[in-house]
Amino acid sequence: MFEYHGWISVNADWGDDDDTGPLPENDPVIRDVLAWLREELATWPYLAQVAWTNGELHVHVGGFTNHRGTFGDHLENLFIEVGRRARGSYGLLHVHDDEDPDETRANEFVTFSLARGQFRRHRDVFLSPVIPTIEDAWVEPEDRV
Repeated sequence: MFEYHGWISVNADWGDDDDTGPLPENDPVIRDVLAWLREELATWPYLAQVAWTNGELHVHVGGFTNHRGTFGDHLENLFIEVGRRARGSYGLLHVHDDEDPDETRANEFVTFSLARGQFRRHRDVFLSPVIPTIEDAWVEPEDRV
C-alpha cells in the first residue's frame, strides 16, 4: 500500500507580507501556478484540492494506491514544481510505502518538507515505526490463540 497526505501553501516569494505588492489572486506568479495546478490536477486520480483560504492559495492531496508505481514520482514532482514556480511556497508531504525497496523504510512514514524552493526528505518520528505505533504485527490465523 502507498499512502500519502500533503499540503502546500502557495506563495510567490518568502519576503515580508507588507501588503505593498499585488493581492495574491492578482500576482502573476500565483496566477501562473494556479493555471498550472488546474491543468496538472485535472486528471489526478485521487484527492486533490486547490482552494483559496483567507486570501491564500492552498493545495491538499491525499490517498492510497496499491503500489507507488510512477505516481509516487509524480506526487513528489508536484511539490518540487510548485516550489520551483513559486519559491516562497511551503508544505509537508507524508508518505508510507510498505513496499519500499529499502526495507528499513517499509515500516516507516517518510516526511518531505517544501521550504524556500527546497524539497527534502526527513525521518518521521510521530507515526513510525508503523508497526507497532499504529498497527499490530500480522499474525497468521493458525498462530492466533
